[in-house]
Amino acid sequence: MSPRTFVLAGKRFVLLTILCSALCAASESAPADYEPAMVSRDIGVDYAKVLDLAKTKDPRALRLFIWLGVNAGFDAASSEGYGWDLGQLCTTVGDKDIAALLALHGSKARSMVRDHLRFEYQDSTESVQVADRNLRIALPLTAEVLLGK
Repeated sequence: MSPRTFVLAGKRFVLLTILCSALCAASESAPADYEPAMVSRDIGVDYAKVLDLAKTKDPRALRLFIWLGVNAGFDAASSEGYGWDLGQLCTTVGDKDIAALLALHGSKARSMVRDHLRFEYQDSTESVQVADRNLRIALPLTAEVLLGK
């Protein structure tokens, strides 16, 4: 591949990335073929609707979103998507509200959230300790509920 071809391919990639980002931002709902949405649909839950409502701090939607993580039976692919959404939800809703929500849940739900957030806050080469440190920096109140002081 010549340097010119590489530059053109790079520009196309950047343009495609921008276009995909714009399309994703324009649609608040998860697509129907998104893995967590498919698994949730199988148990009668509209994942996209729950996620959209949870982003508005709707208490029932937030509880249902956490419930899905524990009870929906997500496989590896759907669990990865759910974890990404959970991380984004924590940022959108805010550390204080997520920490308060998780304080009301039992150890099983807190353990599930902790494991998903550890995955989101670590590089594949990093340890759990690094993930916990990153989580404490990004979401200190949530980390206190999930990891202790």
